[in-house]
Amino acid sequence: MARKLSSAAPKADPQSSMAKALDDLYIMQPDVELDVGDRKVTIGEYRLFDGMTARAKGAPLIDELESLAKDASAADAGIEKYLDILVKHRELTRELILLAVIPEEDREFVDSVKGPDAERLLMTWWGTCSRFFWRAVVGRQRDRVMAELRRKTNPTGQTSSTPSPAPATAAPATSDASTPSGN
Repeated sequence: MARKLSSAAPKADPQSSMAKALDDLYIMQPDVELDVGDRKVTIGEYRLFDGMTARAKGAPLIDELESLAKDASAADAGIEKYLDILVKHRELTRELILLAVIPEEDREFVDSVKGPDAERLLMTWWGTCSRFFWRAVVGRQRDRVMAELRRKTNPTGQTSSTPSPAPATAAPATSDASTPSGN
């Protein structure tokens, strides 16, 4: 006797569904608004020109993150490791946070924030802008891997085409009358 098999799709993992939803939300709206003291402050993903400034100024931070990424224990690095890097570059971190404040008029206020509000502000900035820095790290690693692959496939640096013969050794291309014809 035949029996009907269930064609129900497997249930999606609620953890992965939540992670996907959060990722989609970040892509759609990467800016985060938070209450700091008696004001609402917006920390935004870097816009074009602020991002260019952040990339240039943030090179030492990107270097530290790249070193962390090369370390085998980096996968187990907790938030404390990242905070240590940010503290090491305290003034740079301050500048990078201020670049992410929207609108610019709020930057002076944000620079005066203290205590738990300052910690929340730091964590909000890192949550909002860390992908910017990690993309730079991944880009550097990708470029390094590609350069290494090019070196391995072409260690001498020569091009893949065959060289032309030297002019003195090339056979002359003539059709003079002394050459027998097929007639």
